[in-house]
Amino acid sequence: MGEIATWSAVKTKVGLGKDSNECPTKAELLALSPTGTGESYIGLEISNASSYGDNETIQLSDIHKVTYKYTLALTNKTLNFTALGGAPTPAGFDLVTQKQKYLDGVAQSGVIPVSYNLSAHPDWIYSENGLKATENLNTQERYGSVTFTQAESGKSIDGAVSQAAASQRFEYTFSSKYPGINFNALGGISSANKILDITSTRQEYRNNHTYGNLVQISFTNTGLPSWLINTNESWSAQENKSLSSRSHSMTYTQNESGKKFTVTFNQAAGTQTYGDITINPTSGIADIPAAGGTSGVFTYSYSQPWGWNGKTNDGGTITSGATVNWSNAISGSNLGTTQKARTRLGSRTLTLSQNGKSASKSVDVYQAANQIVNVTQGAWVVSIFANPTTLTEQGGTSEINAGAQAPRTNHWSSGATSSAPNEFGTPTLSIPTAVTGFSLSGNILTVAENPTPNPRSVVVRATMGTVYKEVTVTQSAYVVTWNYSFSVTPTSLSFVAGGETKYVTVSSYRQKVINGVETTTREDVSWTVITRSFGFHALRDKVAADPNPSNGSRTGIATYTQEGSNKYVKVDLAQAAPKVNTLTIKLSSSGMSLVTLYVFRITSQTSGAPNSPSTYPGHFFSGTGTQTQFQWNNNRGLEVLDPDSGAKVFAHAGDSLIIAVKNPKSDTWANFMVIILQDNNQTIQAPI
Repeated sequence: MGEIATWSAVKTKVGLGKDSNECPTKAELLALSPTGTGESYIGLEISNASSYGDNETIQLSDIHKVTYKYTLALTNKTLNFTALGGAPTPAGFDLVTQKQKYLDGVAQSGVIPVSYNLSAHPDWIYSENGLKATENLNTQERYGSVTFTQAESGKSIDGAVSQAAASQRFEYTFSSKYPGINFNALGGISSANKILDITSTRQEYRNNHTYGNLVQISFTNTGLPSWLINTNESWSAQENKSLSSRSHSMTYTQNESGKKFTVTFNQAAGTQTYGDITINPTSGIADIPAAGGTSGVFTYSYSQPWGWNGKTNDGGTITSGATVNWSNAISGSNLGTTQKARTRLGSRTLTLSQNGKSASKSVDVYQAANQIVNVTQGAWVVSIFANPTTLTEQGGTSEINAGAQAPRTNHWSSGATSSAPNEFGTPTLSIPTAVTGFSLSGNILTVAENPTPNPRSVVVRATMGTVYKEVTVTQSAYVVTWNYSFSVTPTSLSFVAGGETKYVTVSSYRQKVINGVETTTREDVSWTVITRSFGFHALRDKVAADPNPSNGSRTGIATYTQEGSNKYVKVDLAQAAPKVNTLTIKLSSSGMSLVTLYVFRITSQTSGAPNSPSTYPGHFFSGTGTQTQFQWNNNRGLEVLDPDSGAKVFAHAGDSLIIAVKNPKSDTWANFMVIILQDNNQTIQAPI
C-alpha cells in the first residue's frame, strides 16, 4: 500500500491545502477550492476516486495537481470583404481556442474547447453567423482589425479585415419627351406640345445601386434658324410667308456625357389669300367701221391685293395673269352706200377671274357714221397699135393709133364705192430711144432699108400723164452663115522605144457667108485634143511618148476636135518595141532538185545581208529543171526585191544583184552570189 497523503504532502504536491501532518479524507480534499484562472489555475483531482469512501484517506499517488495550457490562434490572418459586405473571403479566421489539461505537469490526451468573445472591431464589422461587413459606399478601400478574447485565460488576438472600395458609375439620362414641335403657317403651335420637355440628369451608382440624388446636367444645341423662337424652352415660330413648308432639325448635346438627340421643328407652308379684283378701263372700244365688222375690246388695267395666311394686305398686288373672258362681240353690218349717223349697237363686258375671285366691267359699242369721203380718179389706161408691126429689110411705113381713158370712183366711209363718169385723153406719141433707120411724124412711122446683117426694131411710146404703153415695130435682117475648115497633119506619128516628143500642124477657122455668098471675113476657131492611150501624152500641137516598158510595140490615138462644128481628126500613134534581154540562170545538171531562188538589188544604202526567206513576200523562182529564163527590157527593168524592206523594185543595167538560194529544209539561205546586170542576153550559174 502506498503512502497516505498528509495535508503538508498534498500542499507540496498540489499547492492546495494547509501545512499539517494530518491526513485529509476524500471529502476534505474534494472540498478544496481551485485557485487562479487560465494558465494560473491549480486544482486537485483524485484518481480512482470511486474506490475511496468520503471519509477515507487517500494515497498520495492518487492525488494529482490539475493545471491547463490555453491556445488562442488564427488560421487565416486576414479577411477580405467585397464592397457589398456580407461574408468574407475566406469565410472566417478559423479561430483556434482550446485548453490542454495537465496532471502533475503531464499533458492528458484530448483538448477542451474554450469560449471566446469579440472584444473589439470596426463599426462596419458585425457578427452574425460569423463575421460580416456592412456595405462600403466609399470609393476608397477600408481596413481595420478585430480582437478576440479567450474566456478563462483572458488571452486576446487580433485579425486584419479589409473591404473593397465601392464601385462607382454614372448613368446619364438625356431625352426629349416629344420628337419635335409642329407649327401652323401663322407660327402658332399645331402639335399637342409647345415644349420639348427635355430630361437631362445624372444618377450616381455605387455597387450597382443608386447613390445620392439625381443631378441636373446642362446641355447645348446646334442653333436655330431665324424663323424659330425659343423663350425659356417655350417654342414659337415666325409666320411662314412662303408656299413651301419648312423644317429644322436641331441636335442637343448633353455636357459631360456627350449624349445627343435630335428634334425636328416643322412649319406648314404658307397660303396666299386673295382680295377682290378691281378693273380700270383705260380706253373705250373703237367704233365698228361703217364697212361693218366685229367690235374690238377696250384696254384696261386691274389689281388684286393678296396676303398671307388669311390676310390680303401683306403680300402685294397682282396686275397680270388673270383669266380673261369677254362677252360676245357686237357685230355691225356693212352700210354700203347708205348714209347713216354714228349709232350705239350694244355693250361689251369683260370678266376677269383669278385666284377664286372674279369681277366684270362693261363698255358701250358704237358703229361709225357712213358718208362719201372721197372721189378718186383711176390710172390712165393707154392703148397703142401699129399697122404693120413687122417690115421687110426693104423698109416702108407703119400707122400708129393710140388712146387713153381713166375711171373715176366715189368712196364711202363704209369702204363701198360707186362709179363716176370716166375721164378721156389723147396720149403723146414718141420714140423714147432713137434707132437708125426709124423716124416718126405724127402717127406715121417711116422705116428705111436695113443695110446690116442683123434684124432691128424700134419702140414707139404713147404717154398720158405718168402712164405709157409701147408697141415694137421690127425690120428683118440679112441672113448670115459660116463655113468651117479643120485639118491636122500628119495624121500618124511614130516614136522610138526610148520615148520622144513630136509635133503636128493644126488648121482651124471659119469663113463668113451672107445670104449664101462667102465673104472674105475669116475667124480662127478653138480646138481641143485628148488621148486616152497609155504612155502617150498630147498638149496642143505636141505629142509625147514615154519610154516603152513592155517587151513589145504599142499604139494609141490622139483625137483633135474643133469647137462649134464638132469636126474631129484622129492621129494614129505607134511606138517601137524596146530591146528585150534574156537572163538565163542555170540550175542543177540533173534538173531533178527543187530550187528556190531570191534575187535582191543592192545599193550603197543596203544595210547588210538579206533576212531569213520567210520575211519576204515571194521568191524569184521556185521549181526544177536545168535552167530558167527571164525576159526584160532596160526601160522597165527587171523586177526583184529590196533586201531591207522586202518591197518589189526594178533593177537596170549596171545594178548589183544578190542571187540567194533557199535551204530546202529550213528558213535559211543555202548560198549567195553577186552579179552585175547587163543590158544584153546574160547567162549565169546559180550558186547551187
